[in-house]
Amino acid sequence: MKKILGMALAMGLSFSSQSEAKTTAKTAEKTSEEAQDKKYQVIPQVVPQEEAQVSETKGTTSSQNRMDKDFQATAMLVGMGPSSVNSYGVQFGKFINSNSLFLGEVTNGSDSWGTVILFGSRREINSTTVGLHYKYFTGNTFYVRFGADYRTIKYRQTYYWTSSNEMRNFDGESTALNFQLGNQWQWSGFTLGCDWVGVALPIMSRVKNIQIVSSTPEYDDIQLNRDADTYVRKISLNAVRFYIGASF
Repeated sequence: MKKILGMALAMGLSFSSQSEAKTTAKTAEKTSEEAQDKKYQVIPQVVPQEEAQVSETKGTTSSQNRMDKDFQATAMLVGMGPSSVNSYGVQFGKFINSNSLFLGEVTNGSDSWGTVILFGSRREINSTTVGLHYKYFTGNTFYVRFGADYRTIKYRQTYYWTSSNEMRNFDGESTALNFQLGNQWQWSGFTLGCDWVGVALPIMSRVKNIQIVSSTPEYDDIQLNRDADTYVRKISLNAVRFYIGASF
C-alpha cells in the first residue's frame, strides 16, 4: 500500500512540474512577443504649429524663394543707364541674406541720330560702365539699390555736307553715385526684374580729346559742352532697365 501511495505521489509531482514548466514557457513567449511589438511600434510625431505653417507656405512668395539662395546672375536686356544711352549688360550678385545682396555690373550702350542723305550729319555715342552696388528688398519684391559706377563715353558728331568734313568729338569719363528703385520676382531658380527709375550723380568727371572742325566754331563749342554736360558731367536718368536670370 505504501508503495502504491508513493508511486501516485511521485506521478502527481511530475505532472505538476510539467504544467508549471508549460505555463512558464507560455508566459515567456507572450512577454517576448509584447517586447517585439513595442520594438517596431510607430510613434506618431507631433509637428509644432509654427513649423507646419512654414511648411505649407514655403516657396509661395519671392521672399521665401530667396531664402536658400547664395548667388545670382542676370542679363540686362534693355534700358537706359547708368549713362544716358540705351544699354545692355550683365550682373553678378552675392546674397548676404534673403533680403540683401552685393552686385557687380558691366554694361555697354550706344545711341545714334541722323542720316547722311537727309541731314548730312550723324551723331554716335558709345558708353561702357563698371559698377558695384548694394540691393536691399524692403518687401516681397520691391527694392532699393545704390552704389557707384565708373563710366566712359565716346562722342562723335560728323557733318558730311561740307567739303572739309566738319566734326565735333570728345571722350569723357566719370565716377557717379547711383540710386535706383525696382521690383524683382523670384521663382525656384528663375528670376526677373526691372529697375524702374533711378539717377546717376557724377562726383568726378573729365572731358578729353576734344576735336572741333567747323566753319562756326563758337556754335560747335557751345554744343559740345552742352552734350558733355548731358553725358558726362551732370545728373542723368536711369529708366526701365529690364533683366532676367537665375538665382542659386
